[in-house]
Amino acid sequence: MEPFNKRAFVIVASLLACGAQILYPQAVTLSSQDMQSAEVRYHDLAIVGGRGHSVDLHSADTFPDGARGYSVGTLEEHDLTPIGPFKNEAEAQFHDLYCRAATIVIAREVSAQSILSTKNDMIFTLFQFLVTDTLKPSPDASIGAQIEVMRFGGEVTDNGELLRVQYAGQVPFTSGKTYLLVLNRDAQNSSSHFFGSNRETIPVKNGRIYPPSGSWATFVSGELLTSIHERTNEMSATAACGN
Repeated sequence: MEPFNKRAFVIVASLLACGAQILYPQAVTLSSQDMQSAEVRYHDLAIVGGRGHSVDLHSADTFPDGARGYSVGTLEEHDLTPIGPFKNEAEAQFHDLYCRAATIVIAREVSAQSILSTKNDMIFTLFQFLVTDTLKPSPDASIGAQIEVMRFGGEVTDNGELLRVQYAGQVPFTSGKTYLLVLNRDAQNSSSHFFGSNRETIPVKNGRIYPPSGSWATFVSGELLTSIHERTNEMSATAACGN
């Protein structure tokens, strides 16, 4: 499989100023390493939804609209975190999330393309984001950088048949909208993209966060990013990661 050609995105920055929507070319593919990283990452979800890792979506059950595929709703679980030097368990859990994350950014969604796995048993969606702010900096996700973020699920047409894999309850990203993203890397399988949360979609409007659940970590819906910055700095200074 040929590596993904990133030249298609050279004009993104100039067109954003005009409010244009940039779309991935229809022939977008992942490099073999990026594909392997995604397939390993989502292996367990495919088993839960597809009743077997090697199931071909062309032979999967049908949705009411005739698309073939499956839904999954496995929650992302985290170990209980001791309170330690923090005020409460919510702060301790946020500190753990902060330390686990490769980076935490505020970013605007530019484009998206769903991709079928090599065995036709999974679908991923690769998003392109423009970083506008950072809560946990990373050299490859600095302000002004364009980053790629992978999520499980999506919809493709293959051999004339509509295929769909969806993460139940997932709120989709919308092109042109801004979000708070907690991003991770796979230490065992390197990739050029980050992995985003399947469960959490946190819109940012007018400098405030609006998580659908009404809260995110120790922060409430409508909280200012300036306040989140201040409290994040306080909590990260309270204990070093790994302690």
